[in-house]
Formats: sequence, structure tokens, C-alpha cells
Amino acid sequence: MFVDYFNWIFPISIFILFFSLLETYARSLFKLVVPLFIKEVLIRIMNLVAVFIFWQGWISFPQFICAFVGSYFVAFLLLVIFLVIRKQLPVNFNFAHLTKKEYREISQYSIANILTGTIWVLATRIDILFLTTYLGLGDVAVYNVAFALVTLIQIPMRSMQLVSIPVITRSWKENDMRELSNFYE
Repeated sequence: MFVDYFNWIFPISIFILFFSLLETYARSLFKLVVPLFIKEVLIRIMNLVAVFIFWQGWISFPQFICAFVGSYFVAFLLLVIFLVIRKQLPVNFNFAHLTKKEYREISQYSIANILTGTIWVLATRIDILFLTTYLGLGDVAVYNVAFALVTLIQIPMRSMQLVSIPVITRSWKENDMRELSNFYE
């Protein structure tokens, strides 16, 4: 089955990658609510609707895969629209003004982030790879539903982290110890 749908890996990877980049960019601008809603709620609702439609027999499995990948495209597109409406998305990606040192620093930072993200995904989802190998897709589906329920429970904690981390970072950068002490009291 994996071989039949292998060609969908590249598009979904691109949509998730660009969504993640824009989400990080929005987070750096303290625009947290809409990207978090899109990532934690809207994508899940779209996928749940796709699963329901497939379960009812209204679409075939290839159409379900297309809808699943499409949900990530819609999420990416909505985040682009949100940032464009807020006039926060730079339209010009001209890097000619960067010095070699700045370009190297940005490249090193980007590579480190990509590697960190890749390792994080592997570390948090390696269990699914093992389960698929030893048990099968049906058991993995049951496990994934349970994992999704735990993820829903974690949404408030992750929301607090998304809000607090940029403030802590800014306070640390500006050496504002009073603001930092407010977080830890």
C-alpha cells in the first residue's frame, strides 16, 4: 500500500514544510492564535471530515489520500492569506543584500533547525514505524487515534508555551530580568 501512494509524500512534505516555516515566522511576529488554530484544530477537522466521508463510502481511498494531502495545502494557503492580509508576509525574497557571513549564519541556523525538526519527528513518531512493521496498519490506526486524544489534551500546554517562549526570548535578549522573574514566580 505504501508503494501505491509513495508519490504523495513529496507534496505533503512540501506543504508541511512551508506551513511550518510560515508558522515559525508568524510566531516570531507574535501572531500565535491563527497559526495555532489552523495547525491544532482546522487540520484535524478537515482530516476528520475526510475520514468520515471515506468511512461512509462517498469517496475512494485514493480520493481520501488526495483530501488528506489537500488539508495541508489548505492550511498552508490559509496561513499565507492570513499573513498577507496582516501585511506581514514579505513578497520580495531578494537575498542580494546579505553579506557572505550573514548568509552563512542563516544557512547554518536553517540546517540546524531542519535537523532538529527531523530528529524530533523521528523521535516522536518512531513508534508508528515499528508498529507498522510488526503489527500492521489496522493496529497503527487504533494507536494513532489514542495518540491524537493525548495530543488534544496537550493543546492548552502547547498554547501556553507558544505564547510564553517569544516573550521569554525577548526579555532575555533585552536583559529584562524583572519580566523574566514574573514568569518564574
